[in-house]
Amino acid sequence: AAAAGLDRSKYVRKVVLATEVKPGPQVDVPALIAVTHQAGLKVERVLVRANSGMLDVPALRRALVEVDVAAQTVRRAFEEGDANALHD
Repeated sequence: AAAAGLDRSKYVRKVVLATEVKPGPQVDVPALIAVTHQAGLKVERVLVRANSGMLDVPALRRALVEVDVAAQTVRRAFEEGDANALHD
């Protein structure tokens, strides 16, 4: 700002107003679904091994349900084209 001879506020406004806003990359929803599904499978494998009682199996099962709900939400948003479904 000083090098441009402006105070910070004016400098920031000048930079912001001169900046071209470009859309971000498109999210690959099918890939996100696949990754979420894979995470769920990994949690399930951990649950199978965790039956020794050393791990909080009910908590892990709840986590698996949360992963499944997340996958369903993303899938619904993709299939129905409802971006708001991601925020339900």
